[in-house]
Amino acid sequence: EFNQGLSNEIAWFRAGELNKDPQKYLRGERGADPRQVDVIAKAAEAADPLAAEKTIDRARWQYLDDLGQGHFFEFENVVIYALKLRMLDRYRVVDSPKGGEIFREYTKINILLN
Repeated sequence: EFNQGLSNEIAWFRAGELNKDPQKYLRGERGADPRQVDVIAKAAEAADPLAAEKTIDRARWQYLDDLGQGHFFEFENVVIYALKLRMLDRYRVVDSPKGGEIFREYTKINILLN
């Protein structure tokens, strides 16, 4: 639900930038959580795509921290830990020479909404 909300806010923002109808790019309903809107606005101001991604991932990390409160020895906390490890692993790959090269190639691609 949280991740879908972030994805919808990204789609809403990008569609607005391209003067497109954002409704056709949403998955489900737009929740318009003010915190998510703020995160996407901050990510849009980032100097580069990696900085934008880190801004969004900080919000994801905080959300996972909030979910884990009070569940220290429960299965939910193991799942939260695994999700955080996946996030960290993505950055490990990007920080490698080959991963950095691939990331730079992807950021050169101009993706437009159809």
